Amino acid sequence: MMHATPKQADRKIKKRYDLSPESVEFRHEQEKATLEKAVVDYYNSLSDAEVEEQTNWGQFALSEFLTPVPNPADELIGPVPEPS
Repeated sequence: MMHATPKQADRKIKKRYDLSPESVEFRHEQEKATLEKAVVDYYNSLSDAEVEEQTNWGQFALSEFLTPVPNPADELIGPVPEPS
């Protein structure tokens, strides 16, 4: 008769569970709804001064993205002529 050694008795049995595509979709929708609610709650909790500050930072960030960045190579070789 074979007895389990202490090492074998401590091993965990691996189990695998599969979720249906519907269950995965339901969970994603729940997580998305929870996140959206947290965002709405955050912005609804801001004071008028905080809203103004957030707006100013947003406008600043947009202006940085929309401003062309100079290319240092243009100073060395000049701008590339437009094709005719």
